[in-house]
Amino acid sequence: MLLFAFGVVGALFSVVAAMDPASAQLANDSAPFGTPPSVASFLVLALAFMLPAAAGTMLWRRASRSARAGRT
Repeated sequence: MLLFAFGVVGALFSVVAAMDPASAQLANDSAPFGTPPSVASFLVLALAFMLPAAAGTMLWRRASRSARAGRT
């Protein structure tokens, strides 16, 4: 469940950052008014966060399935 939640929250923040990349730029002392990261980089980050979400979903479903099988 924790892995799933981590992935979903990270993917959500990445998608929101892709919608407004200028607001999502973190503090950068070397170039404080530099260009923000590209939308593609945020979408790649969102895909990277979806991997743990998918793994967490798979583990969660497997655990619930085994718990149901043990009850019968």
